[in-house]
Amino acid sequence: MAIHASAEFDYDLDDLVDVAWRNVQWSRHSQLRSAANAFGVLVGVGLGWAALSLVPENPWIAIPVGLAAAVVFAIAYFHRLCANIRRSLHRTLREQQGEGLRRCIVELHDDHMLWRQPDLDMRLAWRDVRAIEPDGDDLVVLARSGVSMLRGRAFANPEARERFVTAALLLQNAAATPVS
Repeated sequence: MAIHASAEFDYDLDDLVDVAWRNVQWSRHSQLRSAANAFGVLVGVGLGWAALSLVPENPWIAIPVGLAAAVVFAIAYFHRLCANIRRSLHRTLREQQGEGLRRCIVELHDDHMLWRQPDLDMRLAWRDVRAIEPDGDDLVVLARSGVSMLRGRAFANPEARERFVTAALLLQNAAATPVS
């Protein structure tokens, strides 16, 4: 099977945490927001109720106090929850993978994209690739199974990156086109 294009880069623990966090966001972001919003609403109702009991002659104070508390606590809880998840990912991945550099090789084949890493070869069929999007110098590969990152340092220059993306999109389109 012919390799149409390839790219190589080294990655470290911070890169692993970044990709793992993107997958958490991709798969669980709405659940995280829902949890934060529910927490905020509960705190808002509680503080609104407390404001109502402190100033019973003016019940209209409870509504803005409750709404403001709901917004502030939902945002704060969401950021704390996200920070805790990232710390947990860092700790877990450090225990599993260690601290050193690893090499990733990404190859574009006729029917799949192949990611070669130590202890892992992952084939991503073109039909499962949803998008290949730039993220600064990096490329984000969105697939049914999650998010993968191709670091910008894999390319010698922007033109090499563009050639890689063009080849990937051509292969993806060719795989999606029915053969008659």
